[in-house]
Amino acid sequence: MKKISVVLMAIALSATILMQTGCYGSFGLTKKVYEFNGSVGDKFLNTIVFWAFCIIPVYQVAGFLDVVIFNLLEFWTGSNPIAMNEGDIDIQKLTSGDKEYLVTTTRNNIHIEQTTGPMKGKSVDIIFRPEFN
Repeated sequence: MKKISVVLMAIALSATILMQTGCYGSFGLTKKVYEFNGSVGDKFLNTIVFWAFCIIPVYQVAGFLDVVIFNLLEFWTGSNPIAMNEGDIDIQKLTSGDKEYLVTTTRNNIHIEQTTGPMKGKSVDIIFRPEFN
């Protein structure tokens, strides 16, 4: 029992240190799921939906997508397309060797266009559609 307590305390301390550093991302998608859950109804219905989302792994999938995709995008571009509000826009110029890219981020959308280099004018859009989540 003592070993279990020590392990749990170490995990709690590690989690606290990670949360205090603020370098792990905003977890925008997970927060959106949580906000949706809180808007469903009264506290009893919210609890039922919360348990359903835990059993169906909605929170786990949202957390995984945040960690693997959206928080990584936030780290490299400085903005998280899921955490942005409607009407927010972030434009950045990125350089890789002799190529330059213009990255335009809006809510649920990232548009990347090559502005110099062999594929000048080519672009790609990364779109998150919440209705398919």
